[in-house]
Amino acid sequence: TGVDELDYPIVGEPTQPLVVWSGKPNRNIGYEIIKPFLPQLYVHPYMPWMEYRVWLRTHQRTVEVCPSAPDIHMQSKSPIKMLQAMCQGVPCVVSHLPPYGPLVEDGVTALVYTKPEEVLGQVDRLLADKELRHKIGQAGRDWALATHHIKKTSQDFMEVWRGYAHS
Repeated sequence: TGVDELDYPIVGEPTQPLVVWSGKPNRNIGYEIIKPFLPQLYVHPYMPWMEYRVWLRTHQRTVEVCPSAPDIHMQSKSPIKMLQAMCQGVPCVVSHLPPYGPLVEDGVTALVYTKPEEVLGQVDRLLADKELRHKIGQAGRDWALATHHIKKTSQDFMEVWRGYAHS
């Protein structure tokens, strides 16, 4: 999974807070808990990849929530939505479960929750503190570009490929 700053430019914050829920609403991962308290919650609908890239470039958001659940389907997904948001400087609230939690540093590159009941508290922390949003947004961007930039992932892939070719 690779990202770059050209495909995912910083789009800034909207004038009114907007929290984006990345993924399908599911009671097991906190959506039902958070929805009544956040009228500004937007559930991102599925759309074809090219349309999604356009959406990312044209929609500002304050916080991105990246949920997961304790099942193999959710945990085997790519962390691309989180990486895209991070690359744009959008602070993320992520589940401690794969594919998100193991990649981030809680309180530095994202805010992590371990129980669905904690999602709202983590989102509220970011909505209430612009400085924290910017600090985590910038740290997440720096981390995503340093570890998942398309140039780096391409080089990593080529190293693995060369290893197989020489064995």
